[in-house]
Amino acid sequence: MTLFKFNNFSEVCRLCMSSDSYETMIPIGTADSVFEGSIYDFITAITFVISDEKAQMFPQMVCAECLELLKFFAKYRNKIMTLHLLMNSLVELKRSNPAPIVDLFESRKDMMRALFKDLDLCSKKDVLAQDLIDEFSSYVMTDVPVSIKEEDEVMVMEPYHTLLESENEVTKELIVEGKPIRYPDDIDVSAKENDKAVVESKTECNISPNPAKVVRKYGGKKLDDPLQCSKCQYKSYYKRNFETHQLNHLDRQYKCKEVGCAAVFDDRKAYRNHCDALHKAYVCEICGLRTASLARLRYHMERHTKDYKYVCRYCQKACKTKRDLQSHIVFHVNSAKYRCETCGLEFKRKRTLDDHLRTHLDFFEFSCNFCGMEFKKSGCLKRHLAEVHGNIKYSCKYCDKTYSARRKMLDHIEYVHEIQTHFLCEICVQSFYSQDDLDKHKIRHQNPKELECAICLDLFESDERLCDHLCITYRDDYICCDLDLRHHSRYNKHMFIKHGIKTNVRVKPDLSQLLGYIRAKRNRFVSCSKCGENFPTKKMKKQHMDKCGGVDDIAPLEKDCKT
Repeated sequence: MTLFKFNNFSEVCRLCMSSDSYETMIPIGTADSVFEGSIYDFITAITFVISDEKAQMFPQMVCAECLELLKFFAKYRNKIMTLHLLMNSLVELKRSNPAPIVDLFESRKDMMRALFKDLDLCSKKDVLAQDLIDEFSSYVMTDVPVSIKEEDEVMVMEPYHTLLESENEVTKELIVEGKPIRYPDDIDVSAKENDKAVVESKTECNISPNPAKVVRKYGGKKLDDPLQCSKCQYKSYYKRNFETHQLNHLDRQYKCKEVGCAAVFDDRKAYRNHCDALHKAYVCEICGLRTASLARLRYHMERHTKDYKYVCRYCQKACKTKRDLQSHIVFHVNSAKYRCETCGLEFKRKRTLDDHLRTHLDFFEFSCNFCGMEFKKSGCLKRHLAEVHGNIKYSCKYCDKTYSARRKMLDHIEYVHEIQTHFLCEICVQSFYSQDDLDKHKIRHQNPKELECAICLDLFESDERLCDHLCITYRDDYICCDLDLRHHSRYNKHMFIKHGIKTNVRVKPDLSQLLGYIRAKRNRFVSCSKCGENFPTKKMKKQHMDKCGGVDDIAPLEKDCKT
């Protein structure tokens, strides 16, 4: 029996050595603006440089959770660097040298804006370097602790508080550019080494030479023209990123480890498919699922437990598995980048876009075996089977009523029994099932994370996107085109698809009334696509359309089923 779990060392996360989610890990050669280069370059910058022959033997992937933590560390590291550059610039400004502060505002504009906002250092939104220079004269700052003066051919570095004292002190010398510099005994040795880099020429006043511009590029020097991979479409302006990518094209064989099987594969995916199909030796004792590895079985067994041990650091949502949490965090951080070419709606995940594209089709490929109703999406069919034909019923604990959906049962309790079951946030109108959950949610509004909007709680990749994003606005109802769209998601979708206007609208809830009561009293209208007549129920609309000859339209609301 082996003691250490290093048998799959090459197929683990570079930062936590976990192999549970290898298939969804990100290559370390991936470039990201947060790191000013690739993941590999930033890891090298904060650890140590590895030779090329050894670097190929290190793990080449990182998991999504570690990547998010690494991004957080990079942002915090840049924040501390910017703060210290600002302090240095203020000292230089005290010495009548405005060049560093001007350069800092030009080279780190976004970081300076985020720093001022995060630390509440400035009340103006778009602050300029000249604003700080003009106001600086009113600040109270101590004198610079070290001065430089010329005495014949010897440069004497003395603390400010000893300038008026006797010069008959025991000194030591440091040679800078061929000239001796005398230091009193009370100056720290480390300060002498720093002074060696600062002192560049003799001067007659306390104005130091301009410090060199601080530029850090974790990705190395950016090339003028990108390097194009000859085996795929990958290209990069950074040589180290390009070299890391080439490791993906090395000839490599995967031998099956099952006893008695001599199969060999050229890529990892084919090897995994082979094991999944022929060598599922591990069986779940609860549901009978067979897996090809013990690690996969352990991961599967987590879904049978009631232990939600993985908690999101943004919204405190708990998940059973690490992979579920990783997928959830990606949804928080990623911006919408998958756009529907038909209606223009944008989505954060490609699978959500693929599911949405079905709504624009003219055929219904998912049909109910019980009643014949047809649907465009499998999710709609599953919901129909559960609510209409399913055996699961939700019983009201205050009477003998039963419902096919939990939301219908909760609305019934609020409307009939006048007992609160929905707890609404008056800012973003999100609903919760308990007051404790609502209180935890309100903490996010009161103490937003870095680059998180305090109102809509969306996360953004940069401070510019945070400032420019479409935040929540409020109105009195969700009525448009003589239709009560009933919910903000439907209203916003209708406004974009039907009228071409991007909105992020909410109706603030009346906290004096229960949500179930409001829903029951709300008028609902559905209209005929041919003559435009409105009806309070879908059933009445269908009866009318059988006579009118109209056809259910998809816009403005997506029609996912037909009877």
